[in-house]
Amino acid sequence: MSPSSRPCSLPNSKVFSLFLQYSSFIQRCQLAALLEKSVALNSTAYEGTTNKGTIEFIGNKTESALLGMTKSLGCDYAQTRQSSNVVELLPFSSQHKSMAAVELASDGKSHRIYVKGYLSLFNFFCI
Repeated sequence: MSPSSRPCSLPNSKVFSLFLQYSSFIQRCQLAALLEKSVALNSTAYEGTTNKGTIEFIGNKTESALLGMTKSLGCDYAQTRQSSNVVELLPFSSQHKSMAAVELASDGKSHRIYVKGYLSLFNFFCI
């Protein structure tokens, strides 16, 4: 199910409380779609069958938890990964405490970069 065709929902937390109060439904859906794509593309975790025969996320525990959160919101991380045109993946670096995925936009000309990592490291982008 694509982000635009399903009901939008965001976690109701203190972080989003002002955003939820003062934003439109469309803005919230756009943020939910952005979060879904960012989590799906900035992760090497995946769902698989364990030795015990159960299906669970395999990989980094934090990435698995984030994928689990998006799955609980009705997102399909595998379809998001498959339908995205990632042109470069910068794997997690403990030195930089971050990872990034660069996606070619649907117009074929522009790019979007999805970054996750140590928040203070990115303060210089927010001037």
